[in-house]
Amino acid sequence: MASLSREERRRQLLAKYPPPPLWKRILKELPYTCKNVIYTICRWLWLKSLGRWIFVKRTRGPEEVASLRFVRAHTSIPVPRVLPGKDILQARWSRFTSSEKLNIHTQLLGFVEELRAIPPPPSPAICSVLGGPVMDYRLCTDGPHGPYADEAEMNFQLRLGVPFDDIRRTFGNEPPQRAEDIIKSHSRRHPLVYTHSDLAQHNIMVYNDEVTGIVDWECSGWYPTHWEYLKALFTEPCDVEWRSGIHNFLVPFQFETNVDAGFGWGSPKWKCDLVGL
Repeated sequence: MASLSREERRRQLLAKYPPPPLWKRILKELPYTCKNVIYTICRWLWLKSLGRWIFVKRTRGPEEVASLRFVRAHTSIPVPRVLPGKDILQARWSRFTSSEKLNIHTQLLGFVEELRAIPPPPSPAICSVLGGPVMDYRLCTDGPHGPYADEAEMNFQLRLGVPFDDIRRTFGNEPPQRAEDIIKSHSRRHPLVYTHSDLAQHNIMVYNDEVTGIVDWECSGWYPTHWEYLKALFTEPCDVEWRSGIHNFLVPFQFETNVDAGFGWGSPKWKCDLVGL
């Protein structure tokens, strides 16, 4: 029997699964259409009125608000209320002079030192400032996860639940040293420090060469001390000049960063199973 043509198959499918009447399709789409229209009108009105002076950022949970209050209480870092200037990405890092870059790096170094001076909690858990899950897309892409009991459990998440005994077999097709490097890196234990976890250009506000604010604390929490440097290097590939200066305000952890980069960006939606950790 000759195979059916594409048009014949389409007609058969339409006969078997006829599309709903037009009025039903309109009714189904109506809530979404109304929502988009209302949002567009409200956004336009806001931008033409108070939006010219006030920036409002929405967040999905209490963690970021708590983080802002926590950082404001323990440091002099200017976290959001109303912040002048623009982020470094908008200001174009390449346009700053060497002196201006040095001033910005020096200020960032001071802010990082203040964060590192905050005493960590007695627990070794990797967690938010509230002691709950952390929102970090390098660990999981499907929302907050954790808290992780310790660095070992966080590393278990990073390698997608592969126990140490299976690392050589799982990563055997990669360069020979890869498995040994994973074991070496994930066997290390780093002190817990309060970490922004996304010190990228778009989160650092500047006015001329003054750092006026560090924004977007959604991913912040208690992490191993190497995590800030590792995360700061995950920027756009074209940000070569910015990346080359990160060591001026963050202590480098190049070995851990190189090992982590081999896992790729954005872990799959792995739910951490501690069996075999």
